[in-house]
Amino acid sequence: MQGSEVVVLGIASHVVCLRKSDGLELWRTKLRRCSLVTVVVDDDCVFAIARGYLYSLRTEDGSIRWISNLPKLGFGTGVMSSGNQTATALLNAAIQEAAIISAAAGAAAGVASGGVG
Repeated sequence: MQGSEVVVLGIASHVVCLRKSDGLELWRTKLRRCSLVTVVVDDDCVFAIARGYLYSLRTEDGSIRWISNLPKLGFGTGVMSSGNQTATALLNAAIQEAAIISAAAGAAAGVASGGVG
């Protein structure tokens, strides 16, 4: 499968591969419970970070090649890049920043309306 023919996304504890031409789901792989999964495709691998774990998946079928628990780094959100996908990493960073801003705005709105106390 050519990387230019598919789109790979991380969402709700899963990595999902869709065919670009028609949106058909080709495969789905369940990872650790995590609302935000960061992914990057590099040649024949899909790398995904979910809740402090780094996964290497096969692009053909989404099967897991290996998992690293990234010792002593905790369970925070990760951003990745490969030599081929710096733009993807920047986009992931922007999405994460927007999520933080949105959460902060929601919290501030709750405080302003007396919803937190």
